[in-house]
Amino acid sequence: MDQSHYEAIGRCKVLKEEIESLKKEQMQAAADVRKIISPMWGSKSFCNSDILTFDADEMHKQMQQLEKVSRQLNLKAIEFNDWADQAGEWQYSIGTVP
Repeated sequence: MDQSHYEAIGRCKVLKEEIESLKKEQMQAAADVRKIISPMWGSKSFCNSDILTFDADEMHKQMQQLEKVSRQLNLKAIEFNDWADQAGEWQYSIGTVP
């Protein structure tokens, strides 16, 4: 094995750890968004005379956090994929939520 192979293995190891951490952050950010908006659906107390609202500023803040983490995750996955072949690793499949 040459030096570039070892470098690729090392980079993939570090990137994989960063990706796993970012995936957890992304899931938490999505949960935070869901927590703000979920009372709008399925509320058992909801009837025609109820008016439900949510904090739009907080929702915007949480959506920005989700977007930020998702972009970071995407960039790390792309970087990992650039090194994956040299390191003998499977590439991440990168997609968007419909």
